[in-house]
Amino acid sequence: MYIENNYEKEPGYTSILNENENKTFILEDLKFNISTQFKFENLGYNYLKDYDDPPLEIFDWLLDYINEYYFVIGDLISIYEQVDRIRFIGTTLYEFLFVDIVEILPKLNLFNSFNNEIKNYFAETILSLNTIKQELSNEGLNNSNIDKEILKYSTLLSLLDTNLEKFEDNYLIHIKNKINV
Repeated sequence: MYIENNYEKEPGYTSILNENENKTFILEDLKFNISTQFKFENLGYNYLKDYDDPPLEIFDWLLDYINEYYFVIGDLISIYEQVDRIRFIGTTLYEFLFVDIVEILPKLNLFNSFNNEIKNYFAETILSLNTIKQELSNEGLNNSNIDKEILKYSTLLSLLDTNLEKFEDNYLIHIKNKINV
């Protein structure tokens, strides 16, 4: 009898510890970088795309921060029922507030109510995307990216259907000073 050498797996817990240490490093790096955006610096850069699979904790942290400081996220409890929803809603809100806003804000008429302006912008964007989707469909083409964008803007339209007083005081005033509108 002999002992079979099996080198497919590392012995012990070293790989598990290294993996956990790597996730902790990624989480801390993302928190640090995104925190600069909470101070309205480095806007327009998507830090989530720096990593292939950011830890779930970063999305939880984002949702908590947005819910506490910018606006109440309606039905937050149901978002936590599915991991995919946590990631999707967290990513969608992050991208809107700190990445896409650099391009969106200058397109809005800020002399009107922000709530009305942003809802109109989202509704018009959804209509435009649906038109493009229909044209592609008529040509026999399918573009799942358009479906994702429609879902993104529909979700934002739904999430921002809330009292935005805290949002205007804690976010909008500061972002206007950082972005030339």
